[in-house]
Amino acid sequence: MTTPHVTIIGGGLTGLIAAYRLVTGPVPVRVMVAEESPRLGSEVRSITLGSVVMELGLDPQADLAGLIGPTGVSASSGSEATASALIERLGIGHELIMEPERRRHILLRGSLRPVPEGTIEGVPLHLRPVAESGLISPAGLARAGLDRVRPDDWPGTDESVGELVTRRLGREFATNLVEPLVGTPFATGIWDLSAGAATPALAAAARRNRSLIAGLRATTQDKADTGRLQGTLRRGLRSLVDRLVDSLSDQDLRTGTRVLAIEPVDGPGGAYEVILGDGSRVESDRIVIALPAAGAARLVAPRCPDAARTLSSVGYAPTATAVLALAPGSIPGVAPTPEGDRSDHPRSREPMNGSLTSDIALPFSDGRLSTRVGVRSATGPAEPTVVRIMAGHLGDDRCTQLDDDELVDVLAGELSTMFGFEGPIHEWHVNRRYEEFPLMAPGHRSRLGRILAEIRTNLPGVELASLAFEGTGLSAHIRRGTAAAEALADQLPRP
Repeated sequence: MTTPHVTIIGGGLTGLIAAYRLVTGPVPVRVMVAEESPRLGSEVRSITLGSVVMELGLDPQADLAGLIGPTGVSASSGSEATASALIERLGIGHELIMEPERRRHILLRGSLRPVPEGTIEGVPLHLRPVAESGLISPAGLARAGLDRVRPDDWPGTDESVGELVTRRLGREFATNLVEPLVGTPFATGIWDLSAGAATPALAAAARRNRSLIAGLRATTQDKADTGRLQGTLRRGLRSLVDRLVDSLSDQDLRTGTRVLAIEPVDGPGGAYEVILGDGSRVESDRIVIALPAAGAARLVAPRCPDAARTLSSVGYAPTATAVLALAPGSIPGVAPTPEGDRSDHPRSREPMNGSLTSDIALPFSDGRLSTRVGVRSATGPAEPTVVRIMAGHLGDDRCTQLDDDELVDVLAGELSTMFGFEGPIHEWHVNRRYEEFPLMAPGHRSRLGRILAEIRTNLPGVELASLAFEGTGLSAHIRRGTAAAEALADQLPRP
């Protein structure tokens, strides 16, 4: 029997994970990965400044945060446990560095306010920590307290995160607390963001219980953020990509390769011809499309016009990430403290280069280009203070109008206003991310279901692994890549 052949269109992290899961699965398979850019896993960009490793691509805090929860299991719905399992399975578990929970704040009206303990998707399990944080006024707290007695007003369909939180806890709660914590990782305001897709725990609690907070307590009592460990890899996320590529060294990995079309081949078995940019054709038994929405739409359009139209309509937030190396102590408003030495933590594998981390979310309503700031200050006197800034969100396209020098100038000016930043920037790096933050509007999962149903009917043996479905982050890449590989593995003939 001929070994089945699978083509993975798109050699980003999702495509590499799909290829890896297929090659290491129960069915022998040959894989071709076709990536249009010059580099596999190009959305991952790890850089080193002094002893500090920072990410210009995937957010290391959002993507690896909570890799292991307080009891050694995932802190949020099992997706991080999948990330941990992948890292161990690849044989790079020894590179995983744990650190205690970073100091998380929201900058509100010029003051750094601590994120209340015990939050789930931006909503805390108790109101007392919210009152102590100073994020919500007494009137706002009184309105949130009505959640316990207000009648059930769930609309019966998917709604925005903003609508859900506002109707149960009030507008101030949504604006001051939930939008900075939930909106910034998706680069989308919470009134444009599907609750079912972006905050599944909140959506489930709203369906099952009259009170949102009581519902969260009942369904996710042991999954709050409190005590959660943070993790990263010693050499950054790039070591994950490098290990995936190494594990696929005996497969057909192609960069600089554009796929023009996929055409079904007449005959039994449901094979396809993959037409490449140089005019060559590759026959493949199954296909995974791991591209942004527009690229996926182009390939499925001839046989799945409705799915293609829906994919083409997916909007992306225009964002950029900047990493700046500053003089030690140049951000006095966010000074490191000696607490939390990672080498003393029972689950720590080694010190985190002697550095401490602050993570600060910025409300969109303040009008800044910056939406999130991470500060990592090395304890060594010659080490730089390194700042990672997320900039831009859906509805704010200023990133596209500024060149890199102008962008850094604007962000440095905002740092000065927010934290009293003084002194020169010794080194900086910018990464534009224009197809990584899809808009997941209310009804997102229903649209996804219709897209997948049409493709599986009209293009059997083709699986879609676009991040337009799952949002961003390491866990989203793993979920989509793994799901696509498992779906195809079930269709391949077994020896």
